[in-house]
Amino acid sequence: MIRSFIALPVVATSEIAKVSKWLKSQGDGIRVLPPEELHLTVCFVGETPWELTSSIGNAIEEAISGMTAISAQLGPIGAFPNLNQPRVIWADVTPKEPLAELHDRLTDRLENLGFRMEQRGYIPHVTLARVKRELPEDFSEQLLRHSPADLGTVQLDNVVLFESQPGRAGPDYRVLTEHYL
Repeated sequence: MIRSFIALPVVATSEIAKVSKWLKSQGDGIRVLPPEELHLTVCFVGETPWELTSSIGNAIEEAISGMTAISAQLGPIGAFPNLNQPRVIWADVTPKEPLAELHDRLTDRLENLGFRMEQRGYIPHVTLARVKRELPEDFSEQLLRHSPADLGTVQLDNVVLFESQPGRAGPDYRVLTEHYL
């Protein structure tokens, strides 16, 4: 069994790089994702039998049929569960409609393969950092001050099935299949 998810890789914009640099300067309580690991998760698959990876690749091909690359606007900054108690710091992504459509298409196909998919609402975002400990009370104000609302535009043109492996500094991602819009 492997742990897997489906995502669109994101190239870091100069604005994202500046925000990431500021986040890194806030100490070791924040794990900032390296630029090469930035992605927009479409579906978390979870525990996956290795022998189903090619079937998932086929499901991705079916789901993206007729879809084209997406020019996406990043920003503003957000957080889960919220900016006052951030555990995950992320950049919002628009337009949401083609991403939600891709999510729905993939979810349907993965459920047909026997996977139980998350039922909560899909919120397209790019995770920038994970918070490992409590932050200063004024952190959210500082974050917003160092984060422009417009974090740049990126081209989303490929969908990847990733394996996520636990690592000492956080998860390591390995490409299993790659598909182009």
